[in-house]
Amino acid sequence: MKIGISYWGQLRDMSITSQTFNNLIKDPNNELYILYTTWDNENVTEFKKFFPKSFINKFKTPDLFPYSTLINDYKLDGSNQHKSMTHYVLGLYIKSKSKDTIEQYEKANNIKFDIIVSLRTDTYLYDNHLSTFYNDIQKNEESIVYTAKEPRWAVYNEPALPDVIMMGKSSIVKRALLQINILDKCPLNNTKIFHPETSFRKCLDKMNFTILPVNFRAFPKKME
Repeated sequence: MKIGISYWGQLRDMSITSQTFNNLIKDPNNELYILYTTWDNENVTEFKKFFPKSFINKFKTPDLFPYSTLINDYKLDGSNQHKSMTHYVLGLYIKSKSKDTIEQYEKANNIKFDIIVSLRTDTYLYDNHLSTFYNDIQKNEESIVYTAKEPRWAVYNEPALPDVIMMGKSSIVKRALLQINILDKCPLNNTKIFHPETSFRKCLDKMNFTILPVNFRAFPKKME
């Protein structure tokens, strides 16, 4: 199988990126292609050194006017006080642009990925090797987005899921990456407040995906 490992966002900690890849993503039984979608001012030297054959696609910071209502009229929940709505929106924007990176690479190299693993560069995984799920993903005919099972961070009595990684068949993940397009429909119930893990789950539900949390944990950094 051809599997696209699609990283997106800022390069926060290359030691986590490399450790996660070596311990839990690297797979000698399938063809892995490393893609990275980030900002045009990001220093990718370390990433390129570790993944010398990777395809890196950089984007300029967008005009935020189309997202002005989200930025001005909504806010993040109290557990994200160190982040602004602008930061949140830009994160989902660069996540959505990873779809362009995937399709650009496929077209340029005349290939089609069977599976996409989409994750932040600082995603730290526990418990399992992702390759144990690849065959199941390939065989399943449903519109399933596979996510980490824990920690769900369901702190508002609403369903939530780790938003730092997802995987599935290529066509499914490409659509799921466009979370930002329906973000205004996914705040906490009866509020104008976003909680990223809750909103991630809501977006997948509203996009009519079947969600399958599988047996591993994913954190936005290594947790002791």
